[in-house]
Amino acid sequence: MTADYDLHTHTRFSDGKETVLQMAEAAIAKGLSTLGISDHAPVPWENDWCIDPARVLEEGEEIRRVGRLLSGRLTLLWGTELDMCSPQTDAPYDYRIGSTHELLMHGTHRSVDESEEAMLFTVREYFGGDYYAYAKTYFEALAQWAARDIDILGHVDILTKFNEGGKHFDENDPKYLRAAEDAIAAIAARGHIFEMNSGAVSRGYRKTTYPSMQVLRLIKKHGGRILLSSDAHAGAYITFLFNEMAEMAKACGFKSIMAPGAKGKPFIEKELV
Repeated sequence: MTADYDLHTHTRFSDGKETVLQMAEAAIAKGLSTLGISDHAPVPWENDWCIDPARVLEEGEEIRRVGRLLSGRLTLLWGTELDMCSPQTDAPYDYRIGSTHELLMHGTHRSVDESEEAMLFTVREYFGGDYYAYAKTYFEALAQWAARDIDILGHVDILTKFNEGGKHFDENDPKYLRAAEDAIAAIAARGHIFEMNSGAVSRGYRKTTYPSMQVLRLIKKHGGRILLSSDAHAGAYITFLFNEMAEMAKACGFKSIMAPGAKGKPFIEKELV
């Protein structure tokens, strides 16, 4: 196993399928030393995928309770997956993931990854069918995480969720790669860690993980650091495709990945083997 941790996972507190305890027991069965629970933070509109704001502290208490129960067998960390529009919080998370699931278009939130139909509507109605203008807007939004207090940047190129094989636009087009590189350079300069994420594959949306090889090479070019993540919504998918993603990272020139320290932060560097 290349990594004995997984920090991007979800439970029933947001849109996951299992309890904190079930996820923790699955992590132990897979031989992990550290599991992070990172349910979706609240956003300021009604939805069915984020934690209820009234339950944030309850979740933290449950994670700490299960962590005590499994002490000596697993280090259990309390994380969160923030969107740019998530309200500021002083909840004592162990780490924070920043993800861009939504674009604010003329006062309306448009989902990047809800469905192919929603993406097509957004590109048609807000960008006149120009996918590269859409990508530029997405990466400009992504770059804003450089100014935010996060530890990990989630699924860098999630805008490609419904574009596997170049179905709608060419991910090798210079316009696309230039927009991606501008965002990556800003985020890497801040020191945030980029994740390699297998969640869209485990849930049947894609056959390839995030980020693409060309984006991963841009991360390497700008000195970005990476870690492996499953974005698991059920225990069976914890560490999903970790070995395959490690091989991709090595093929792009990475010699190491980041991992949580003994109590989460600070993150430490581990050699890719």
